[in-house]
Amino acid sequence: MTEAGQRGIDYLFKLRKSLYVKKLILQQHCQPGWEKTHAGWEALATELQLSIWKQPRRVVLVRRRLQENIVIAPASDQALPHQLSLLEPAEDMATFEYSVLVTSLASEVVTIVQHYRDRADCENNFDEIKNQWVWRVCDPKNQTVPFYRTNIESITVLVTYFE
Repeated sequence: MTEAGQRGIDYLFKLRKSLYVKKLILQQHCQPGWEKTHAGWEALATELQLSIWKQPRRVVLVRRRLQENIVIAPASDQALPHQLSLLEPAEDMATFEYSVLVTSLASEVVTIVQHYRDRADCENNFDEIKNQWVWRVCDPKNQTVPFYRTNIESITVLVTYFE
């Protein structure tokens, strides 16, 4: 991000949920100003100063309400079935899924969330190409690898062009 800022290039990244990011989510959870974006998601812009950053940066908190019951399980593989907990929130309580984006864009939060979604849609095309083609054709027993590799390169160029 520092390098992009020095070069005057705008950036948009998703932050990991570190301790300070979780604190920010807790601080902003009940604050007013959440804007509806799409499909039940809401967003709120604020600032965050992490210890490794020299200055505060603009962050966009994105959340959606979870409708289903939540199962909480221990992280270990040796978890016993009786260690699982099913949470059924009360009717007047809501559970949310959060993501936190950091950006240098000055756009509205709805626009920033849409930019992030568009980037994810583009990456999904490359993941599909990689998973549908590359792993199948890179089998050492497969004698037609050069033919498929040429097709993969052509498809990648086309997908990149039309995105």
